[in-house]
Amino acid sequence: MHYRVEFLREPAEEASVCHARSLRADDITVVAMQAMAWSGRARSIFGAGGFQIRDLDQNGRIVALEEFDEPSPSIH
Repeated sequence: MHYRVEFLREPAEEASVCHARSLRADDITVVAMQAMAWSGRARSIFGAGGFQIRDLDQNGRIVALEEFDEPSPSIH
């Protein structure tokens, strides 16, 4: 499946996309984990307050929405 992660300045506003990245994965959980890994950069550089995931194989339908309530995760 082909997905696009769209980072949002205002998670309640679908039109507030400030950065986007695409990837292919078989499992939406993998996509969500990758989005969290990318979130530190999106938060610090673009001021993202959350993200939504679109399934590009389903005409861009939004399949997940996440707000950042906690500090950026650190990847070790």
